[in-house]
Amino acid sequence: MQTFHEGMRIVQVLVARDFNMPADAELPNPMHREVARIYVERREFMVQEVLDAVALFAQPELLDTSTEQLTSVGFDSPRGAETSTLLAPTPTLWTD
Repeated sequence: MQTFHEGMRIVQVLVARDFNMPADAELPNPMHREVARIYVERREFMVQEVLDAVALFAQPELLDTSTEQLTSVGFDSPRGAETSTLLAPTPTLWTD
């Protein structure tokens, strides 16, 4: 839902600016400005052409979720990290 709302904010600013690049204050997030730039560069094209063109950038698999169980592997393990390794902070106990 957060992704949808962020996308809608980008669209609202672009529509308000007639698809010209908005000011940094209007879109302060660098990633949001990059998305805006992609559309601003294509403002002279038909909407369907733009949607077809930017569909090539999509990575819908990044939104897929998984419920599989993961195991923890230390970096000093003989097995080591693999391409499927999930990185996460490891809690430590502080003693005084």
